[in-house]
This record gives sequence, C-alpha cells and structure tokens, in this order.
Amino acid sequence: LNADGVDDFAFGAPSATPPPASSTSSSTTTDLTSAGVVFVIWGKASSPASYSSISSLPDLSFGLIITGSVANQRIGWGVNGGCDLNNDGFDDLIIGSSTQLVSVRAVFIVFGHHSSEWPSPIVSMSWIINSNGKNGFIITPSSTSSSDSTQYFGFTTPRCVGDYNGDKFNDILFGDYQLNKAFLIYGRSGSSWPEIGQESSSTEVGVSY
Repeated sequence: LNADGVDDFAFGAPSATPPPASSTSSSTTTDLTSAGVVFVIWGKASSPASYSSISSLPDLSFGLIITGSVANQRIGWGVNGGCDLNNDGFDDLIIGSSTQLVSVRAVFIVFGHHSSEWPSPIVSMSWIINSNGKNGFIITPSSTSSSDSTQYFGFTTPRCVGDYNGDKFNDILFGDYQLNKAFLIYGRSGSSWPEIGQESSSTEVGVSY
C-alpha cells in the first residue's frame, strides 16, 4: 500500500466506534457510533516486538487507521488489497461495509500512497469521499430508498480479479447476495474517478451479472 517493496497487512473492525472527530465548531463532535475501523500495518523486513500490540497505532511509521465517516457505516466488513487499480505503482485497498442503512452503503477504494503522504495516522473515510477521485472513490447502490432495506450491497468481500477486460488495468469484483448480482468495476488511470452507482450500464465503468 505504501510501495516500499514489503507487503502490508490490513483488517477491519466493522462494529468499532472510532474516537469522535471534531467538527468545525469546537463545541460539537461527529457521532461515529459503529462507523467501523480498518487497521493497516506496514510490512517490514524485520518486525519489531511492538507489532504484537495494536497500541503501536496510530503512528505512520507502523501503519495507519482508516475510520468510517458517519455513524453505522460499519466499514471493514470486507477488506482486500494487493491490487493496483490505477497503475500508479501503489497497491490499493478495497473496503466493504456491513450496514443495512441505504444512505451510507458503499464499497470504498482507497488508493495507496507513500507513508509520508497520508494526512495523519488516523484517516477518515471523508478524506476519500471528498477527494474528487484523487485519494480513492466509492461505489454506491442504485437505490437510496428507505424501503429498499433488503439489499446487501458491499456485504461480500470485494476482490481484485486481475485484468478482466484486457486494458492493462486490474479490475475489482463484489456482489449483493440478496439481489443475486455481481458487479465488476474496471480499473483506469488518472485521478478522475467518479462516484459509481451500481445501476450504471456504461461499459467504460464496468458490468453487472
């Protein structure tokens, strides 16, 4: 994930509540109950003894913590990596969520960076969502209707499936087992990644089955 030549390790805690993030007003905080957390541990040629405790984080010399940005987002239900979607030389992180709240359901793609390029040891998913495709992107379900609570979009662990369409970019696959559908999203270059809705029929974005 940080292109140092050593594989990294990531795991999720979807029911975790991260420390509240201060808002623009010093008197208010953001409710992050069950927002979820993903822990990333940098690989090293020789692992220090302190790796035995998660208390080594947050520290960018050891790894980073990615947190959900809203309550009940439950990121980290599925975590996968080892896949460079935009061919920038960094492996990217693919994160699923286990929430049934349609307003926050999504699959998140976090682009890899050098260790020194992450904004802090604790990174909110809002850093990804509000980056206009620079730091990653999200894939959202087609419906945000409150009556559409049976969809399990993002529950299955997203997977890198290699270069499915032969364009020299790795692609990702994930499913919604309630809808009996699988969604394939094509990799691409540049930072102009859209927020992709599953209903998209554009063959430039991907396909569903």
